[in-house]
Amino acid sequence: MFGKVPAPHPFLGRNRFNKEFPLEIEKLPQIDAVIFSHDHYDHFDYESVLKIKGKTKHFYTPLSVGNQLQAWGVPDAKITEMY
Repeated sequence: MFGKVPAPHPFLGRNRFNKEFPLEIEKLPQIDAVIFSHDHYDHFDYESVLKIKGKTKHFYTPLSVGNQLQAWGVPDAKITEMY
């Protein structure tokens, strides 16, 4: 998502191909929904989720990924796991 390194820890991965982001995460408006297709680090980034969880109305995830969002502080009422 908006992380600098698509890996669980910076020393385990390579830097992003694009150094600049097309937008700043802090400047995003209220988000109706975030849909995660899977929980790989290049899509399901801890730091990014922390920054958007307060401005996101709902998260849609594959089965078992919702538990990770809850561990990161996203309320259960804002999470729907899909088959």
